[in-house]
Amino acid sequence: MENKLSKTDFDILDSLRGLAALYVMIAHCRGILWMGGKVFLEKNPMANWSFYDYFVFSSSLLTRLAVEFVILFFVLSGFSIAYSLRNKGANKLFYLKRFIRIYPPYLIALVWAGIVFLITKAMNPEFYKIEYDSLAFLRYIQMNDFFSPLVILKNLIYLPMEGFITPFWSLSFEVIFYLIAPFLMYKRRIYYFSSVILFVIGIIFEKQIINFNLPHLLKEFIFNYNFFFMIGIFLFWNYDKIVELFKNINKKVFLFIIFLFLGLTYLINIYIQVETKYSFLSASIFTVLLIVYFLKYSVKIKFLQIIGKFSYTLYITHVATIFLLHSIYFKVLKLTPPHIENFWLFIPGILFSLIVAYVFYLIVEKKSKNLLEKFRKRN
Repeated sequence: MENKLSKTDFDILDSLRGLAALYVMIAHCRGILWMGGKVFLEKNPMANWSFYDYFVFSSSLLTRLAVEFVILFFVLSGFSIAYSLRNKGANKLFYLKRFIRIYPPYLIALVWAGIVFLITKAMNPEFYKIEYDSLAFLRYIQMNDFFSPLVILKNLIYLPMEGFITPFWSLSFEVIFYLIAPFLMYKRRIYYFSSVILFVIGIIFEKQIINFNLPHLLKEFIFNYNFFFMIGIFLFWNYDKIVELFKNINKKVFLFIIFLFLGLTYLINIYIQVETKYSFLSASIFTVLLIVYFLKYSVKIKFLQIIGKFSYTLYITHVATIFLLHSIYFKVLKLTPPHIENFWLFIPGILFSLIVAYVFYLIVEKKSKNLLEKFRKRN
């Protein structure tokens, strides 16, 4: 079925990219620059809570869905790549275009992580020697091998370590999807069917699959994350039919349904106390609804569209930036590690991350986009 969506329609979706990147960045700011809900409960027994304590703890729960918002990226990627490959001739230069688009910013993000590593190690060398009881400080320890040849090689080929480049885990799955995407378009129905079957198998036979000792990356892509790229592709090729399902639903009811699935995603995550395939499923439905809503009503949120333009750079640079601020905060205030009690430090963390990311966007990603645009016009 021919899809009538245009490039202009896809510009609208920059708001959703901006939303996803902003949410993930805020979640990491709150997670790195504050002690966290568990430690907060240990230090402040609920029996003694004031209204402010309830506010702090409850608002911290709002940033639980960092991984679920990565699912939003995966669905959007599937949707966007399906658009890019909608014409048979598009396969020819697909890989070169993807390389121009994603690799230069990726390299600069690796360089930035290395620079932050050197600065923070000079500033607080003890952070890289003492294993404090904190996930944030574990990230410092994980950076110790950043400049080893094997780690450098792995990072360069999208097999990233953790530390300051922890969010890069999702890029590995994006790259796998890009590598096979042109072939998936030839037999879309088989791809849809097999993706659903593999996802269901991954849920039902999770323990048995673990016993096969498949490489983690391969196992997670086949039985988990591929499903969400598929949803994006399916949505693109069946967009007109899916929009038709909402023709008799007014705007307010549509919004209510969207927030219902967002709430459901939170409930699943809080109930199970960690992200799971069930919260991912809910998040993917939430994403589909958002895409349809934004395109159906031509929703343009200027602030989110601006962030959406540099959302990729923001996503891959923000954690290193947050750790730079984290290290400066401990140094300047001469605090005793590992916990930060100042709940509001995440706000300057957000601003600092946005500024740094925008600077790197102007230096690298914008130029990559301009080069890609010239390339497209010539071909």
